[in-house]
Amino acid sequence: MHIILFAIGVILRLAAVGALLLVMYLLFPQTVETALGSVLSAPYTVAAPASGALSWVIELLGYVIVVSSIVFVLGAKLFGFLGELLLYLVFALTHMAPLRLLAAGLRSENYWAQTIAKTSFMGMYLVQSVGVFPDNARAEWDRVFDLYLKSNTPHGREQLEMLADEWSEKRGKQRSGPTLHQ
Repeated sequence: MHIILFAIGVILRLAAVGALLLVMYLLFPQTVETALGSVLSAPYTVAAPASGALSWVIELLGYVIVVSSIVFVLGAKLFGFLGELLLYLVFALTHMAPLRLLAAGLRSENYWAQTIAKTSFMGMYLVQSVGVFPDNARAEWDRVFDLYLKSNTPHGREQLEMLADEWSEKRGKQRSGPTLHQ
């Protein structure tokens, strides 16, 4: 009897996933097509994303859609499934604006930004994001994370502080120079 109920639940959840993917496709056809095509290696040619720099974000969205759909079909809660999909879709469509706001809050040592950054969701998001980083970004991530792990030693802390100063200087020069919108 339990197997029959599980099978009925799976069928209903598959229908829900199909309906949600259809709605997402109708609203954002190129984003959904590119995201799923990058993950599933569809045999047809998928249109290139608008920005090559954001192709890893689109690929991450594809992974989230596939993995979240499978987890939901196998028994996860509906609101968690919908919330995660919508959040990743917002990240992709806004070019990570919520994460930039979170980063600004962390730099200013805002309590709420620190609380959000410490959640298990953000840890999971970070791991998933690093998994689809381009190779050069992943190498830079590995370098920074290695320095962070060594930051309890005086030499490691000094190297990490030098890197932070270097990035601050680069960031200051970027802000004073021309922007992409000009």
